[in-house]
Amino acid sequence: MVCGIYQILNTVNGKSYIGQSRNIYRRWKQHTRGLDKPNVLEIGNYPLRYAFLKYELKEVVSTPGKTGIFDFIIIEECTEDKLLEREKFWINKIEPEYNCNIWTPARKKKEIDSEPKFWVQYHNYNALGYLPAEYIIDEDLGEEIDYDEALTGIGTNKRSVLNTVGDTIFLIVGIGEKPKQYYLWSKFICE
Repeated sequence: MVCGIYQILNTVNGKSYIGQSRNIYRRWKQHTRGLDKPNVLEIGNYPLRYAFLKYELKEVVSTPGKTGIFDFIIIEECTEDKLLEREKFWINKIEPEYNCNIWTPARKKKEIDSEPKFWVQYHNYNALGYLPAEYIIDEDLGEEIDYDEALTGIGTNKRSVLNTVGDTIFLIVGIGEKPKQYYLWSKFICE
């Protein structure tokens, strides 16, 4: 297990992606998992994944080195408490083209203003098979749970959530097939 900052470099066009992880090898597996599936872009719809498809990378990568035209590189090992700081440093230094999520430090060239922002988090019931916080509301626990208390959060593995502190988040749930019904499930301030 390697904790640190990594780069995924497209050796054909020179474009790259910079990321951080407590376990880089596992993170590379997450990036490259499911590339041979028909719903590949539903698993992760971002420019790096499009590039994997365009250049026909179909293998799951879990070690450094070149796979297809992509070079998987560990550029710095660091402690977990330094991950965000070091990732931001490398993103600003390399200016990777595949880091184009609007919430990553690569796209935040200026300081965040103090104006309140609003975010929408979408939850697809049909694809995921459960409603938000359903796992918390478990009859087997033998205790009564306040339903409103259970719905005050969402789960995500995206570090972009760090930029939402103090902002209002609307959780929308889509249920059903054509026509899908959309529900405002919850609204809260991110702490």
